[in-house]
Amino acid sequence: MKKIIETLSKSNGLLIQHLNYNELDVLFAHYDEKNDFFLFLFDGFVELHQKLKTDIDNHNLEYAINNMVYNMLQTDELRIYQDRYIGHNISIVLVLSGVNEDNEIGLFKIEENVYTSKKYVLHYDESNLIELKGRLNAEEASEVSISLNRLVKNHSDLLKESNDKSGWYELLLRLFIKIPFLNYINTDTNSLELITMENTLMIALTSDQKELVNEINKIDVKNIAAIETHILQKHKN
Repeated sequence: MKKIIETLSKSNGLLIQHLNYNELDVLFAHYDEKNDFFLFLFDGFVELHQKLKTDIDNHNLEYAINNMVYNMLQTDELRIYQDRYIGHNISIVLVLSGVNEDNEIGLFKIEENVYTSKKYVLHYDESNLIELKGRLNAEEASEVSISLNRLVKNHSDLLKESNDKSGWYELLLRLFIKIPFLNYINTDTNSLELITMENTLMIALTSDQKELVNEINKIDVKNIAAIETHILQKHKN
């Protein structure tokens, strides 16, 4: 999984740096100029609890993650980005194996806790990851993001299924949900030039700007006032 995320980061214009914080395997990804910063923490679910000395049954991992991000922001590697407001523009993605259904309640709590950073939990089963890698290798696209998008489109029939055979596809969709800079794009052959332009434009946006674009895309508007009204109404709700 680390290799996939490293490749995705580079293809989306991010610089990557490997950090070793208290025996944790962390990948730091950021843009050269745009103020969006990402931490990816790779570990097994049980192993992470052991390293952070947290109790699985008490679902207190969220607080340990808060402390970890706060302490990492004080390190020399990340402190140099304080003038780019890294403390207000950082997200962490927990990439975890070995998660079962009983553990998922605690994972939801982690994502709901936005103190110190935005949080995402990308959990996966090893067998599903192996199958996804095999299908990625079978694709011959120039970029891994294009391969991922093609797999989503070409196997969309699996959305109707929920069994062992569709596990790799659920993981594929989870990548798009949990990795903030990974976007679904149209992979039709006759629109590849538009895809390249769309990617270029989206890379230039911050996470908040992307959310605004997504909101605008959901509505049929003909003027700025209609957009304003829609956004204000959404915030009231």
